[in-house]
Amino acid sequence: MKMKKNLKVILILIALLPIFVHTILLGISVVKSDYRPFGKFDLIIFAVVLVYLFCVIFVRNNREHLIRLILIAYAFILAVLLCEAFLNFVYNPDSYMPLRPKHRVTSAEENVMPGISGRIEYSVNRFGVRGPEVKLDEADIRILAIGGSTVECLYVTDKLSWPWRLQDKLSERLGKNVFVGNAGISGHFTLDHIYLLRNYRYVEEFDYIILMSGMNDMGTFLRKNYNDRAQAFLGKGASGSSVYYRNMKLYKVCRKIFNRYFILETVVQDPWGRWHEARRQKRRKALENHTIRQVPAGLKKAIWIYRNNLRKIINICKDRKQNLLMVTQPSMYRKDLPPGLEKLLWEYVSEEEAYTAEVLEKILEAYNTATIGVCGEEEIPCIDLASMLPKDTSVFYDDCHFNISGCEIISEILAEELVELRKKSR
Repeated sequence: MKMKKNLKVILILIALLPIFVHTILLGISVVKSDYRPFGKFDLIIFAVVLVYLFCVIFVRNNREHLIRLILIAYAFILAVLLCEAFLNFVYNPDSYMPLRPKHRVTSAEENVMPGISGRIEYSVNRFGVRGPEVKLDEADIRILAIGGSTVECLYVTDKLSWPWRLQDKLSERLGKNVFVGNAGISGHFTLDHIYLLRNYRYVEEFDYIILMSGMNDMGTFLRKNYNDRAQAFLGKGASGSSVYYRNMKLYKVCRKIFNRYFILETVVQDPWGRWHEARRQKRRKALENHTIRQVPAGLKKAIWIYRNNLRKIINICKDRKQNLLMVTQPSMYRKDLPPGLEKLLWEYVSEEEAYTAEVLEKILEAYNTATIGVCGEEEIPCIDLASMLPKDTSVFYDDCHFNISGCEIISEILAEELVELRKKSR
């Protein structure tokens, strides 16, 4: 009788062992994690653990059923471990490239983007960044520009985008072979920049990092979706930033398959820029329905998060001994914006409400002030580009995106600053 009781206890302990191990690993990884939002996948894991625990409790007095449950559980765990071991040999999901190599030629939609017209060439080289084909080891100076769409310059043809013009200006003034790789990606915010700096295959080949940020972080604040976007960041399996199962290669493969076949993503930006007018109309309707004239609550916390993310970026660059230059985010937002410029804006929270240009200016200014403040505290060079540019169509074709003349102005400012920085570093 005693032997049967001991056997029952042993079987129950064996059955509960996976839960104990999961709990310990979860606790360790969460303590070490930088980001801890609880997403849908975490909820599924939690539900599976609860169901399994319930099954153990339900069959604990039936030895035959308990043994079957143990065999099923351990067979599943073994299958997962074998798949993970196999993927470690044949699959490398961490070989990250910002963009896929391509060469696309389109034409700008007429009368949609002031200062943008004609043929638009968009070239991504074999290193996964927008720019000419180069041999990195032959470049005397290698610069990586990261940020969102204001760095990507989607509707400015290759050679007139500000990173490309910066490359040409520096090559001429320094008499050296300079390469500026444009790793800007529309919609990316500071967590995406952190991921890129940690995981981009060639990131350590670059001497300088230029970061322009703030606009898309502001967007996460306005739409209150920071946690949702942080989940997407964790879903990439960002090193050092998520619970243990998100760093498994099996998880990364399954997520890619799921995203490809079951998540229908709408491409917002078409290659011709036609989406702008649709967004502008939605903003006008939203303003008619409810115009928001006050800065919303929660900005202080959002800025704290933003500053914390900037410090992570700074620390990554410092650890690698890479030179970092930060740039504030310019925009056309201002009080009493003339109607002719107001109609070019498209930023809105939802189809039910939108902020005035004055409120948007205040919010973006808070992000830019945070950028300047963190750079001052960490002794990182910073260009307050936002205070140096006119807020009109000589620079912008919408809220914050640069037209051809704007790119020329920006490349000139950055070229001068980088030349001075090199002189000071000697």
